[in-house]
Amino acid sequence: MLVFDLLTNNGASFDGSDYIAVLSDKIDCGLYKNGAFISAEPGYEIDLSKLLELRIFNEKAEYRAFRDNLGEAKLYKRIASDDDPKYEIRFDELQYLDIDTNRTAQCKEENALVTTGGGKFFLSDKNNKRKVLVRTYLTKGEHGIEYAFDWRIVGYRDAGFMLPGKE
Repeated sequence: MLVFDLLTNNGASFDGSDYIAVLSDKIDCGLYKNGAFISAEPGYEIDLSKLLELRIFNEKAEYRAFRDNLGEAKLYKRIASDDDPKYEIRFDELQYLDIDTNRTAQCKEENALVTTGGGKFFLSDKNNKRKVLVRTYLTKGEHGIEYAFDWRIVGYRDAGFMLPGKE
């Protein structure tokens, strides 16, 4: 079993946060609560031996752990926090999870979202959660030109949500 030392040491700030786990055979979404991963897909439990990338995120920060392949025991870890001065310059953008709501409306499985291409994934609260808010962090290079050096997921948003100033 993989041990997430960094998350354990900082777990209080991520308790109750959303997660996305990229496994070798699927992508799983859910909630990280009391040290456990609670999948939005009923009855599913994450097999950590298949984990390639894990993102646990909330409005203030994101924990990310990843490895290059399943044969590696080593996980690379980092926390991106809006409180860190190196993340001071940033911009937000909204991305649709999928714009076709017909397939999801026809699906009877709890928390399931069905994409235009027919793929299915599960969210903890699929009710009108059609967008994901992505935050990109910028820094200034040697010649004063800004460039993106990091990004993170902030959270899910309702279909009608607009960024301030974009109404």
